[in-house]
Amino acid sequence: MAAVASYKGKHVIAACKTFSYRRMKLITPFLGCMLFTVLSLPVLAHETGVATLTLNLEAADQPRLSVELDVLDLELAVGLDSDGDGAILWQEYSTQATAIQHYIQRALTLSTHDGECTLMPAPESGGVRQGAMPSVITEFTVTCPNPSTTLTVHNRLLQEIDPSATALLVLVGTGAEKSLALPLGPTIVDVADTGLMAALATYVTTGIHHILGGTDHLVFLLLLLLPAARSGSIKARLMVLTGIVTSFTLAHSITLTLSTAGYLTPPARAIEVVIAGTVVLAALLNLAKPRHRASWVIAYCFGLIHGFGFASALADMTISSGMRAANLAAFNIGVELGQLGFVLLVFPLLCILSARIDYSRYVVTPLSLVIALVGSFWMVQRLG
Repeated sequence: MAAVASYKGKHVIAACKTFSYRRMKLITPFLGCMLFTVLSLPVLAHETGVATLTLNLEAADQPRLSVELDVLDLELAVGLDSDGDGAILWQEYSTQATAIQHYIQRALTLSTHDGECTLMPAPESGGVRQGAMPSVITEFTVTCPNPSTTLTVHNRLLQEIDPSATALLVLVGTGAEKSLALPLGPTIVDVADTGLMAALATYVTTGIHHILGGTDHLVFLLLLLLPAARSGSIKARLMVLTGIVTSFTLAHSITLTLSTAGYLTPPARAIEVVIAGTVVLAALLNLAKPRHRASWVIAYCFGLIHGFGFASALADMTISSGMRAANLAAFNIGVELGQLGFVLLVFPLLCILSARIDYSRYVVTPLSLVIALVGSFWMVQRLG
């Protein structure tokens, strides 16, 4: 009798080991995902603003450069809050003005074929621009060895905060205003080229960067795609996907246009909080009903809110009144291209997972739970 009990006990232990191994094999990736997310929270909480560089070439022998950076970005890069009370006062900015100038001179290099240009702080210029996110403007005079129709701009602004940070270079005084997106690293600029397509390409590029760099927007899209990936046949899944993308595109295009035109301009800070709230609500719906079919309705309703977030990013860019409609359309096209690229990358993977494992238990629920926690963190952080 003892031998039989021992024999059965061995099989029970073996079965438990097999069960534990299989469960851990499935759960381990999601535990890793959760750990990575928690470790990344401080990074995900702040989205770097667009640094705006305005190069005025009206005086060919003495160009002037204006550099505009968000106060929060400068706080992280230079340190403006000297007393650590969470508020940046005018006196604190004034005492750090020289440090800001030196930071820009180190992080930004302009050169021609004949050598590097010199950036000298312009006397009694610049200041703070008030708004939803205050920004600091610093002006320089630019002296180059020899005037040229091409200029190499080596941008390292905000690299220590966000390796994917970009800047916007606005050229004025060349006959027609032109804007160019500057990634990190060197960029050759043809200051004589004022073509329409070159200007519009800037806004397309910025739209792509904003959607791909906007973690909250991408996470929201992921939450919409999770239940859609298990909607029956391939045709049914594509129909659901089409509804989601179309609804989100239509909704955010409406509010993006209204906000850019000045008809609806809610506070940017409040919109950022509400966007984080849409992430939490979408995640909770997935947790409550992993097989729901309301993704396109959620995409439209919450997409209206995300459109205000896109408008806030577009507001950071200088838009001439005569080109407002064209630039708005180009920016929106960029957002759609970035969104489409994300969908084409993620959705097929989700469809494969839904056919191979218990999709609701091991994909929808764990990811929605993690995202709900991250979204809650964003809300608290943005309210602070």
